Amino acid sequence: MPVYDPDEHELLQEKSSMTRGGEQYFKGTLYLTDKRLIYEEKGHRGLIHAHPSKILLDLPLYLVVNISIAVPKIKLGTKKTLSVEFTTEKGDDRATFVLKDPGKWQSEMMRWTTDAKRRHEQEEKIKSEEEKRREIELARAKAPTANIGMYINAGKKEGAENQNKNFIETTFSEINPERLEKGEETKALPKTKRCPNCGKDIPIDSVYCPYCGFKQP
Repeated sequence: MPVYDPDEHELLQEKSSMTRGGEQYFKGTLYLTDKRLIYEEKGHRGLIHAHPSKILLDLPLYLVVNISIAVPKIKLGTKKTLSVEFTTEKGDDRATFVLKDPGKWQSEMMRWTTDAKRRHEQEEKIKSEEEKRREIELARAKAPTANIGMYINAGKKEGAENQNKNFIETTFSEINPERLEKGEETKALPKTKRCPNCGKDIPIDSVYCPYCGFKQP
């Protein structure tokens, strides 16, 4: 017996023979659930080996293209068949089953095939939307703007260093030698001299100008 999903429900079951791809299977059981059409070949014992039962057809209902039945006018000694056309990765295919009441199977299959196709379309739509969302997130992660916070912080840090540098330059340049001679400048202010090359005020003990690199006399 086939293994069903937790949310899958069996609708019909009947012993049947199947013809598919020019091959006939005479001993098996056809199952219809709200999701799949399944044909299981019956196991049997051979002279040397035993052959377990196996699934010869496991068809999701959303792949079904057409369902048709054949009921001969002469009822005695005739076979009633159900033909199911479906699509596979290799192309179109068909399976035909001999059943006692193929009309009942056709009615149930048409009902649940429509429902299965609707569910499949919804699942594919959700899957497609999730893939697009992941692609967008991946693209954003790879985009240069993703690191904009790092650049902004780096810019702030660099700006702070420039600000401190400007503050030092302004402090040195604002020292008034005349006020220094009168003792009006605080003793904590550093002693400076003017670079003969660029004219900047630099620490008095500097060997090279920190601004232009000129060697002090």
